Amino acid sequence: MNYTSKDKHIQIHVYPTPILKDVAVSMSIPFSGISSHCLQKLLCSCNETEVLYTGSEEAALAFALYEKIKEKMMGTPQEVAKTKTNGLGCSAVGGKLVISWTCASAITQIRKTCALAVACLLPNSLYSKYAENIKFLSKKSGNKETFTYCAKKLADGIHSGVDIVIVGKTSIDAARLPAIGETISSKFKLEKVTGSGEKPAKHDAAMIDWPLLKCSDEEAVIVADYINYKSGGMAARVVNEGVRIFNHGWPTKHAALKKKGPIDNYVNKFTKIIDNASYLFAYIAITDGYASNQTLLKILKSKYTKDRIAGIIKSALK
Repeated sequence: MNYTSKDKHIQIHVYPTPILKDVAVSMSIPFSGISSHCLQKLLCSCNETEVLYTGSEEAALAFALYEKIKEKMMGTPQEVAKTKTNGLGCSAVGGKLVISWTCASAITQIRKTCALAVACLLPNSLYSKYAENIKFLSKKSGNKETFTYCAKKLADGIHSGVDIVIVGKTSIDAARLPAIGETISSKFKLEKVTGSGEKPAKHDAAMIDWPLLKCSDEEAVIVADYINYKSGGMAARVVNEGVRIFNHGWPTKHAALKKKGPIDNYVNKFTKIIDNASYLFAYIAITDGYASNQTLLKILKSKYTKDRIAGIIKSALK
């Protein structure tokens, strides 16, 4: 089921399924250039270098928006009780900023959390958080003109269209969706950022030497889930190029995981739910920040068999 707001700025896709216990929501905004490395440092509150890399400024702004949404949904116990939000995530995949969360399956909570997120899409209001994030990354104060440049870029992405995908146990149907969509889109305010700002100064690209498995966006979701499920702590994460494994012990583990036994063991967990595997992979992709909404829709429209899942894993690990 799909809903598009009258002004075309908000699009909502709903995929109900009884096999999940709650609902996962992914909000995707076109916003290229984000350093996934710096975004991860902000998410983990860990910074060992105090250096700005290419895409640091975009990461600082992306995280500022995430922080604002998190405050609205989970800032106090009272807000958590109202929204029934269980977790909030932020990632940068495929040129998109993706903010995702899980919540209770009731329509009230789905509508409320989506409306809160949409109401936060005001780039001009993010400067103080942006400046804090730049200071965390570099120990230097944020530049207002650079913020304006990035905020304008984010605003352009918001204006081009915000995409929301909802997957899980929900009673939203074709009859209810238009009214729900109108309530959510009514909270959207089209905000312009004045001035052109100043393009961020040139920085070196972050040097990342963790092992990488190259695969397509849809396949990467399955491969990352397999590695995280079977490796015992290798910490695999989807990036633009495929799946990166944040553990230098990967070569040894790689040799074990490409064998038939572990792959069959993983695939067999889908035996009873293979007809609903697309919902499960989409849910995993949302909750773990593995995919843009474009990839999510590709997954949700795909038909999976045990042989296909095994083939994807074998091809990536060959």
